[in-house]
Amino acid sequence: MWLKKNKKVNKEIEKSKNNNIEFVDLNTNATEEVTNTLEKRINYKVIIISLLLVIIFVVLLPTITSIFDSSSPENYTNTVNSNSGNDLVNGYIQIDRNKGNMTVKDVRFYNFTKRSNNTISYNYKAEEVISNTLSLQLYIEIYNRSETIIYREMFNPSSEIEKGPVLSANIVLNPNIYKEAYYVKIVEIKTEEAIITNSLICEKEFTDGIFKLNYNIRYNFGENALLSYEVTKQATIIEPETDEGADGENTENTTETDNENTENTAETDKYNDIFLKEEADVSNTNATDYKREDNYLNYTIDLRTIDLQDSDYELLYNIGTVERTIKIIEESNGWSCKNE
Repeated sequence: MWLKKNKKVNKEIEKSKNNNIEFVDLNTNATEEVTNTLEKRINYKVIIISLLLVIIFVVLLPTITSIFDSSSPENYTNTVNSNSGNDLVNGYIQIDRNKGNMTVKDVRFYNFTKRSNNTISYNYKAEEVISNTLSLQLYIEIYNRSETIIYREMFNPSSEIEKGPVLSANIVLNPNIYKEAYYVKIVEIKTEEAIITNSLICEKEFTDGIFKLNYNIRYNFGENALLSYEVTKQATIIEPETDEGADGENTENTTETDNENTENTAETDKYNDIFLKEEADVSNTNATDYKREDNYLNYTIDLRTIDLQDSDYELLYNIGTVERTIKIIEESNGWSCKNE
């Protein structure tokens, strides 16, 4: 009796166990379906958010790049140092590289590029209003591949530069200097404090009709910057040659010579007039050291003090010009130059 009852109880326990297993299996399947649906929704949201982030990044990429690119002209704020440079090559801006900049006295220089007709263009931007660019005493120096200076020009584009806008300017060079140009540097030179330390003397002799001309120019430098120059010009009349012969021949030759002298007399004032005009232009400056005689002219121009406001005189070279520039240009024009 007890065995039968026990068997019955065991069967009920097995049935109960079987029922529990079936119940658990059904609920597990339902849970997995719900979980899969939620995961799909979450995945869709992640994809959409990722796409939006990519779009935003692409749109803002130029701004982000300019923030981290110190050479960008847009990345120019009040925190820029008065004298600084970014992305330079051996301390220089390399021409045609389209990278690198130098900031001196709150003016940023960049994008030096070779153009046609021996011209180099560049951009500049002022951090503050510059009321007088001449007072900055900034110079643009050009170097060759060997880092030898071959040209210098004062930065003086206008009387005033506004803060903010990107401006452009050009430098026109001698063909030989243009060919060598490779690096650029911006420097400050206080020429009023410079002392003459060396000179370059250039001479040229040539003839013009009845005249033999001797030109001599002494260029004076301090710290490889042209400070002054002295000009000496002399024109000498070439005397005609005479032939000796019989009395009749001498009379005829004398008559021809007299006629030639009469014609030449009309030309002898040619260089007197030329030198007189040049002397007048010099005298209308504040230069005081000048002298003119018949077919002779001498004067000195001090570039540190010269005032051209009321004169038509044209400077041979500007203050700060380097010796190599003058030597290259003058020798290409038939002058002979030597150091002293």
